[in-house]
Amino acid sequence: GFSVKLWSTTFPDATILAVEPDEDNCEMLEMNNRDALLDGRLKLQRCCAGFPGRRANLNRQDGEWAYRIE
Repeated sequence: GFSVKLWSTTFPDATILAVEPDEDNCEMLEMNNRDALLDGRLKLQRCCAGFPGRRANLNRQDGEWAYRIE
């Protein structure tokens, strides 16, 4: 969420597409960037970017700060 905040501040005329697979991180991103969301400068997609036709799993076994996509 903080990198998106930096981008929206540095590039105020840009539209930013943020891709985040983790629901909790999406909520934090929304909270930290409410102004950009309301202005329509931020589009948020809860998903993961990968190869078409492949399956992905969000592995949380090492805790909330160490999740990874498999």
